[in-house]
Amino acid sequence: MSNMNISLNKIPDIFFNSACNKGQKNQLYPNLAPLDKDTVSFSGSRKLSGSHMASAPSNILCTRVEENAEPARYYLELVFDKYIKPLKDEPSNPKKNSPIIGYSTRIKSSNSIREKVATKFAEEENSDYNPSSINGIKHYSNDIVGGRILLNNANPANMSSIIEAFKLAVKEGVLKITSIENYFPKEEMIPDGKYSTEYEYASHEQLKSLAKAANAEFINVPSKAGYLAVHINVDLSDPVFNKCNKSFNDYNGEIQIICKSVEKLKDIEDLCYKIKDDKIPNKAYKPFKDYFLKYYNKDTKDAFNEYTYKLYLYQRLNPGSTNFPSIKQLGFEGRVPPELDYNILKKLKYSCDLQEGILNKSGNGSKPSIELIKRKGDIDTMKKIIAFKLDV
Repeated sequence: MSNMNISLNKIPDIFFNSACNKGQKNQLYPNLAPLDKDTVSFSGSRKLSGSHMASAPSNILCTRVEENAEPARYYLELVFDKYIKPLKDEPSNPKKNSPIIGYSTRIKSSNSIREKVATKFAEEENSDYNPSSINGIKHYSNDIVGGRILLNNANPANMSSIIEAFKLAVKEGVLKITSIENYFPKEEMIPDGKYSTEYEYASHEQLKSLAKAANAEFINVPSKAGYLAVHINVDLSDPVFNKCNKSFNDYNGEIQIICKSVEKLKDIEDLCYKIKDDKIPNKAYKPFKDYFLKYYNKDTKDAFNEYTYKLYLYQRLNPGSTNFPSIKQLGFEGRVPPELDYNILKKLKYSCDLQEGILNKSGNGSKPSIELIKRKGDIDTMKKIIAFKLDV
């Protein structure tokens, strides 16, 4: 661990030869293809109204923000590798009741960055917003870089090891936590109105202890849809990025900690939410959208939303469940159309997922430009610097 706070002047100069060439252009390249992204996708592209369009940053700027986030994503991935991976059950090192199943990282797409920034600005009506500022775009989207940790046995006892791992990363100056958000169920939605600590991933005391160690804010968030998770917001800026290339700096990230059963539901509920909120998902999901809107309307809205909420609670208490309880099992028969059973929606989404995979591998994308190849070289150099700094 001695290299964790290594001085920048001790990093071999050869690492900086390409990435720190001040004469090299890092301007706007309209033809840049997106960099490869990791597994988790947290949002979609919004159908922007005229007012949204007026405040939306340009596609070119958002593409640049997306591409320049790769070092920050890689940094978060290596932090996971160093501090979270030891908690994972590995075939070569099996652990009984290991706290986590796995983890992943991702970068938000340029389209998602664009819609989120524009929407958030429209909601806040902040006159200081500058749609032509890259730093302004980063400021209005705190989850351009995202991470997700999947819990195995989702209980406060196992969460303690994850919290201690984050405390160590904070202590060693590797991770800067800015806030911790605890998503928990609203009391009126819990059966019999009796709150149970079983719904918690970690106790308030545990999360507050992490917040105190990180000098971060702790926030309790009553869940609107029933989604239960712990979000850790982090500052992924680093002095090494500024020395090498300032465009790689000033990124924030959001780490989600949830159990597998809740993740299965969230991935479907997210798609339903996008459609309800007039967001346009990937074209591969048009069959899902058409089917969903055929049965979801003003007459079924409230019952379906309540059904979703109760389903989140069920999934949280049954982390090993492979299928969702039916509409009948949860007591919504006659209130929610059987066609909106989440088991049916899961199968439909899966077929769309397959189609999306086919579309992504169709080879119809534009060829990488020479400029992109050069920038990827810079990013590869940054990865070497980050790995050296983290001693991994």
